Amino acid sequence: MCGEKQCSLKISSRLFLIWILLFSFSFTLLSYEVHAAELTVLKGDVNGDGVITPGDAVVVNKYIKGKIALTPEQINIADMNNDGVIDEEDVSSIMGIFLGVTPVSKPLEVPKGLKVKVDNLFFIELSWDALQESKEYETMFNIYQDDVLIGSTSTTSLVLPNDPKKEYTFTIRSMDRAGNESLPSNSVKKTAIKNYKSYIYNSAGRLMKIVFISGKKIEYTYDANGNLIRTTIITP
Repeated sequence: MCGEKQCSLKISSRLFLIWILLFSFSFTLLSYEVHAAELTVLKGDVNGDGVITPGDAVVVNKYIKGKIALTPEQINIADMNNDGVIDEEDVSSIMGIFLGVTPVSKPLEVPKGLKVKVDNLFFIELSWDALQESKEYETMFNIYQDDVLIGSTSTTSLVLPNDPKKEYTFTIRSMDRAGNESLPSNSVKKTAIKNYKSYIYNSAGRLMKIVFISGKKIEYTYDANGNLIRTTIITP
């Protein structure tokens, strides 16, 4: 049992302790909420006021015209389509969000002038025109053989292995950094070679071997005087 005064002091001490704990928890929660808000990045909010307004579009437009500089963080926020370039399309996207209009993505440029060249029996070369609306370092090209993706390149040509007995059809598509593809280019066809023969001669100009597309070989053997002494036929 405690006296009236002692009990009152104990109750007051406990209430004070509870108040301190509640205050500490509230402060911790508030700090967490502020920190979380700081980590949240609103795409298009270039001026950092927490909302997307025409003011953000004005800032981006001034940056495009070279009137102001932006920090790397602001540039990332202003790059609405994540293509690595700040341009009028990003300004339009910011205004579209403010007006409640869903931005329409600009279709990727379709590669043109695709050609195929048979370098030799075992290699072919694809080449095409450089893009006119996009810089090459911002765009990759996906290579399709018979509608199957077989590789990608950032250049405008590519050497591929060739099976001379098979026919291939090629198309290419441009691809942005986000992985979006354009429509296919014109198609080109590499035809099969049915009656190909390769003739191999020695330094004296004598025919040593004939190689057929089927893999069949005819080999010729000569004596020291250059007279043909044996013909060997090798079938695969």
